[in-house]
Amino acid sequence: MLELAEGVDRSRELGAGGGRAFGPHHVHEVRNESRTEHAVSVHAYYPPLPLIRRYSRTGAVLRVEQVERPEDWQ
Repeated sequence: MLELAEGVDRSRELGAGGGRAFGPHHVHEVRNESRTEHAVSVHAYYPPLPLIRRYSRTGAVLRVEQVERPEDWQ
């Protein structure tokens, strides 16, 4: 469980062809609210991540729901 500090919530809209880079301790959510357009999210990590964590959120609390290893995606 991870409790978020006040003021860390931010949102950013990226238009077609837009991109965003961030550091190794950044937790993010990718959403596409369009009913007519597809969205693609590409995540590239080097060195490769040893684990991929998926979280759920309730208020300011994040909970790890699933942990995957890269080989789980093959």
